[in-house]
Amino acid sequence: MKKLMVIVIGVVFCISFTFSQSIRNSKHDLSSTSTTIGAKSTNVDELCVFCHTPHSNQSTTMLWNRTASSATYTVYTSPSMEAAGGQPGSASKNCLSCHDGTVAFNSLINSPGGVTPTMTSATMSGVNSLGTDLSNDHPIGFVYSTHQGTDPHLRAASASGNKVTVSNGGVTLPLVGTTTANATMECTSCHDPHDGTKGQFKRVANSASQMCFTCHNK
Repeated sequence: MKKLMVIVIGVVFCISFTFSQSIRNSKHDLSSTSTTIGAKSTNVDELCVFCHTPHSNQSTTMLWNRTASSATYTVYTSPSMEAAGGQPGSASKNCLSCHDGTVAFNSLINSPGGVTPTMTSATMSGVNSLGTDLSNDHPIGFVYSTHQGTDPHLRAASASGNKVTVSNGGVTLPLVGTTTANATMECTSCHDPHDGTKGQFKRVANSASQMCFTCHNK
């Protein structure tokens, strides 16, 4: 049992180390030690705390530590869409708690050690702030299968266990949900907030539009 516990702790440490290494000094590193150009704290050196806490009182997954945005969004519409889109889902709302610019960077559920972070910028600004008008951004928050079922130019999703993905040409993108009937397209389908190595936190480099063609059968 002791040996098993050591192995488990080692695996958790390796995963945490991998995440921290790809986040550290990226645009998502808001700690005071970050070398990135952009918003950061001046008094908190923790990386993870700006999104996660081990003791969250919010009814969300991922031990989310940020105050949720209360915004209602203007969403993308197009005559070519086979079904109506919706408001961003919970995974996208997590992203938008920074990226819509309505919630302060230091608006946390559990501040580290009870210390409210002081920041070099109060909220997201510039090109990284999407605002609440998402009408010129790729649609999110819609059930993928609802659109795919009537659109021959979308590839079918598949489920394995409780994970739902869309794949093509060696590229696999995740949907948010546990079955193909409820899985939605969200910000995290194309972006991995823990990996900034491919630019703009994209899950894959979009050379030759390979990320687009993962879902779009053109």
